[in-house]
Amino acid sequence: MDTLTQDLRYGFRTLMKNPGFAAVAVLTLALGIGANTAIFSVVNAVLLMPLPFPDARQLASVYERTQGGSYNVFSAPNYLAWRDHAQAFETLAVYTGKSYNLAGATEVEHIKGQSVTANLFPLLGVHPILGRAFDAKDDLPGGPKVVVLSYEFWRKHYGGSRSVIGTVLKLDSDSYTILGVMPRGFEIPSPGFLSGNSLSSGEFWVPLQINPLDPNSSARGLHWLFGLARLKPGTTVAQTESQENTLAKQLAKDYPQTDAGYGLLLVPLLDDVVGQVRPVLLILLASVGLVLLIACANVANLLLARATGRQREMALRAVLGANRSRVIRQLLTESVLLAIFGGVLGLILAFDAVHVLASLAPAGTVPRIEAVGVDNRALLFTLIVTILTGVAFGLVPALQASKSGLNDALKEAGRGADSGRRRRALRSALVISEVAVALMLLVGAGLMVVSFKRLTDVNLGFDPRNILSMRVSLPAAKVTAEQLDSFRRTLVQKTAALPGVESAALTRNLPLSGTDPSLFFTIPGAPPVAAGQEPIARARFVSPGYFHTMNISLRKGRDFTEQDGSGSPGVVIISETMARQYWPGQDPIGKQIKPGYPASSLICTIVGVAGDVRHWINIEEPPVAYYPYAQIPASYVPLLQSYFTLTLRTAAAPDTLVGAVRNQIHDFDPDIPVYEVHTMDSLVRESAAADRFQMVLFGIFAGVGLLLAAIGIYGVISYSVTQRTREIGIRMALGAERAEVLRLIVSDGMRLALAGAALGIAGALAVSRFLGGLLYGVKPTDPVTFAVVFVALTAVAFLACFVPARRATKVDPMVALRYE
Repeated sequence: MDTLTQDLRYGFRTLMKNPGFAAVAVLTLALGIGANTAIFSVVNAVLLMPLPFPDARQLASVYERTQGGSYNVFSAPNYLAWRDHAQAFETLAVYTGKSYNLAGATEVEHIKGQSVTANLFPLLGVHPILGRAFDAKDDLPGGPKVVVLSYEFWRKHYGGSRSVIGTVLKLDSDSYTILGVMPRGFEIPSPGFLSGNSLSSGEFWVPLQINPLDPNSSARGLHWLFGLARLKPGTTVAQTESQENTLAKQLAKDYPQTDAGYGLLLVPLLDDVVGQVRPVLLILLASVGLVLLIACANVANLLLARATGRQREMALRAVLGANRSRVIRQLLTESVLLAIFGGVLGLILAFDAVHVLASLAPAGTVPRIEAVGVDNRALLFTLIVTILTGVAFGLVPALQASKSGLNDALKEAGRGADSGRRRRALRSALVISEVAVALMLLVGAGLMVVSFKRLTDVNLGFDPRNILSMRVSLPAAKVTAEQLDSFRRTLVQKTAALPGVESAALTRNLPLSGTDPSLFFTIPGAPPVAAGQEPIARARFVSPGYFHTMNISLRKGRDFTEQDGSGSPGVVIISETMARQYWPGQDPIGKQIKPGYPASSLICTIVGVAGDVRHWINIEEPPVAYYPYAQIPASYVPLLQSYFTLTLRTAAAPDTLVGAVRNQIHDFDPDIPVYEVHTMDSLVRESAAADRFQMVLFGIFAGVGLLLAAIGIYGVISYSVTQRTREIGIRMALGAERAEVLRLIVSDGMRLALAGAALGIAGALAVSRFLGGLLYGVKPTDPVTFAVVFVALTAVAFLACFVPARRATKVDPMVALRYE
């Protein structure tokens, strides 16, 4: 212990004697360690920490697997079958999104929550902090109207009053008795593909109350329920899935029209929640690891250069009795001390960095981002990384420095020569490795930039300029179909007549803003298809004028008109993809389809073909069928969310009309909530926000890596120029031109840079394939990206070589010949 204390004191004094060297080394390490700590904190909170439920490893999301290998949510009858007959589940529950209008002090508010089966809260192992949760009686068909509130809703609307239990909450003009309040921050974990969806948070929960006799909600072909299961102790997901697929086969046999080809799919709940972001975060963690490698190589190079000036010290230590291991220990103590200073500074940077990352992450793209912080696990990670870093960059210089003998040290010092070929080779190898790693980082960042550019250049199929949208909620259960249709027509007419509004229309979900249901359909007169193999199309519900308002081109046929009402023959407009897929080489105008509405015999005639529209910016659109709102069967209306989206094309900036449109709606009916007000341009920007965030992070890390690599090249060439001052003076005294000296120095550095770039290209070709899932419209081996990165890196390397080389050409030969 005394020896360690002595080494630490001596190491600290040595670093203080060289504050410039210490500052550069500590800052370099702080960048690498801080970036690693920040990203690890995100990975830890999002991927590694268990979900906040008892025995969370036994929780799984449950889906119905389709014959094609994809998956779907539950139908009500199948959930009831698995609930009553499954053997491997300890508990199986389902839930779905729910929204209501809530009358407030000033205006009506639209609130979102979930309908859940009574066993869902016990399944998760979470209990109310006030009152009680649902029991089996609450979940019976026709059961009481009761509600459980979120903690946040309780605090906001009731001020945290404990007397709220048993009081009445008005939702869509119905009276719901408040049973309980859930803990702070509680929410039902949502599947990763639903990030940003209404299911990802809840202000309330009501009983689902499935009625197996209801022909609408309990139709076998209608999939609308998200499943959660708690597995029995000691069982795995694979075992449970295998056992329960026996029941799936029986259902397929009993109900071939709807269940043929379906099986059961279980996904560990944590994997389902974070599945989409896991590859991104792991690649980011690997990227900051590469930045730390560059930082280590830089500091190791600094230590190698510094070791030259300490050869006499090391030799004298050996003469005075210090063995080689004692010298190595002293030098490693100094390098670990440097790493500790860098780690402390890096930790300080990481505390700020994690908050910046959490604030910059687009809403809904990174689950559990609110839990990110530098906790004890992150502190332990930083400590381990710091110690390993200190050993990593200090070991090789320590081994080299400890080999010097007294005679060699005196001879080399007398000549002012380098510390030997091995040390030069090591410094060159470190520079080559820095350049190689930097190129790999730059290739990754370059691919992300190209991918983002391709994504933002994609043809959306509509014109987002001067589009204003807002959601309006009118509970369908509270009005007749005629009243609802009249309200829609009047709303469009009144808002379209406002000054500055060119056209208006309604749709359920605008592109880039939500998911619409898919409906099976049949083609009258076509050969019958196997059960479970019926054609399917995304169902979009719109009013007349929607295509004109969104500037979606009609390739063939006509638009909907006011005459396409509930008493008129059914009509449908299909997308180009749907036309190509189901009527290849034919004119689909006049063809008929029968939509798979439950309890409906409606047959629709195709009256138009619309251009394809990107509903999600990075996903090719599936077949789409547009149906007029006025012809939605009454049996299907209650199954749709109670909102629709008012869409306006404006002559001026859309933001300037928000107040006028809102006032017009409230003049029409003050009890109608208006919410989620957006411009279409903002939705387009938000749709690419996750890709932009990834691109920025990769770009930052690649930029830091490039900067450190350039500093490394500059440092090696500068040191080489210093050591070769006498040689340069002799060359110039013998008549060498400045251009020759410049070329000599630059060529030495560029050889290292080109060797590193070649090695980096090989490495990038090997690892860039892991980026494939993050890229859009560009291959991981895109030759243009590789070429641009290679040229950019060599240009930076040339600049890093040129600056010290130019300084070398200014050496006075007389001064150089006296240089020692």
